[in-house]
Amino acid sequence: MKFNFLLVFLIIVSSYVLLHAYLAGWLIKNFNLTARSGQLLRLALLSLAFLSPFTMFLRKHCVSSLCKYACFFGSMWIGIVLIIVFFIAMHDIVIFIAKRFIANNLTISALITAGLPAKACLAAAAIAIVFSIYSAFSIPNIKKVFVNMPELPRNMDGFKIIQISDAHMDFSYNIRQFEDIVKKINAEKPDLVLMTGDFIDPPMSCDKRIIKAVKSMKPGFGIFAVLGNHEYYYGYEKSVECYKKLGARLLENEIFEFDDFQIIGLNDIRTTRITKDDIKKIIIARNKNKFSIIISHQPLFFDMMVENIDFFAFAGHVHRGQIFPFHIFTKVFYKYFYGLYKISNSYLYVTSGAGAWGPKMRFLAPAEIPLITLSKE
Repeated sequence: MKFNFLLVFLIIVSSYVLLHAYLAGWLIKNFNLTARSGQLLRLALLSLAFLSPFTMFLRKHCVSSLCKYACFFGSMWIGIVLIIVFFIAMHDIVIFIAKRFIANNLTISALITAGLPAKACLAAAAIAIVFSIYSAFSIPNIKKVFVNMPELPRNMDGFKIIQISDAHMDFSYNIRQFEDIVKKINAEKPDLVLMTGDFIDPPMSCDKRIIKAVKSMKPGFGIFAVLGNHEYYYGYEKSVECYKKLGARLLENEIFEFDDFQIIGLNDIRTTRITKDDIKKIIIARNKNKFSIIISHQPLFFDMMVENIDFFAFAGHVHRGQIFPFHIFTKVFYKYFYGLYKISNSYLYVTSGAGAWGPKMRFLAPAEIPLITLSKE
């Protein structure tokens, strides 16, 4: 069945508008707003419901600072409203249970009547919002993972690989953040740096400071990259040119060989509609006598790959959900959601990413820079 992007888009936008209607109704009900205040609140939230998605589309065409600020705050509102609605939904579930099973408790009834649970709910949502913004603006930690692979070439014992994924460099503050990330990376002295897509987003350009930061990394075997879906949104030609300026070797369904290992780089699977058969052809073309590292933006088709090859693979894209409870929905669509997976004799690491897309918020899904150390014994 053909995937209908328009239908999915309309469902998402309709659901998003309904969330604002739910929020307006909840606030009016729980805080006894007047009819006039309620009308103004509904109008304000309805305006935000349409404004914030519009700013997401506007990003690619932003030139002025005012436009960029509007896009920034428009995207932030998406995250804010999602967290608030999550908390008020939990509030309504708890109140429903309380009224149904412990309605005779006078103390609980009095608290509900006084509106204290609603106030506590909004306070908890506010704390979660502040925490999630702080989490997104913090410098991600290096996450060290040690993996034993007996089939590893002896010369690669202790081989250190850094993965940079989903940095989503779209506003100037990201540059300062990324410069600090690079300092952490350089302190680890990796042998190889892999960039698994979604590095630059509009309205950011391939800034000189970004180029300088990437070029300051000096892994012994270089920097290799694949395209993510946002590189195509940013513009394919601009993205390819940017990776050249960064000094990263971009692999587009290609294999790059070293003496002891090879890197197999796949284009973004869904954006370029790569099939399982396409990937099989690429894998078959590998050097069967060398250890294989696979880099792919999206964590897809790995069950098929292990039927043809042993490997260590790196992927990103899913952000570990980024804002809870999207963890649940993301897991529905992606079997390999976050962390290290052993598949037959192969391994896959799916990172939560180094940045945040859209709302600069991370709730219960912190960013990270994975450092994978491979050992033979």
